[in-house]
Amino acid sequence: EMPIQQILTFCWVALNEGGVQRDLCSALDMPHSTASRNLAALSTVHRLGKPGLGLITWVENPEDRRAKLLMLTDKGRAFATQITDLL
Repeated sequence: EMPIQQILTFCWVALNEGGVQRDLCSALDMPHSTASRNLAALSTVHRLGKPGLGLITWVENPEDRRAKLLMLTDKGRAFATQITDLL
């Protein structure tokens, strides 16, 4: 089960791979704290130390070390393909 905000966050990352959290927040009209919580749940470690879904990862941005690039993991790509196939 995945809350709608996580689904929207995942879809945005899948469609805008290499984007940054600031752009995600702007596009989805989402506060940074909400985006951080959703991104953490989609990554390997959920907040509170629980395991995350392992669908996305943050990659260091060579142009701006403060802004991490949002990328899909292999598992995330497979999930995106499953969603696309259903549509």
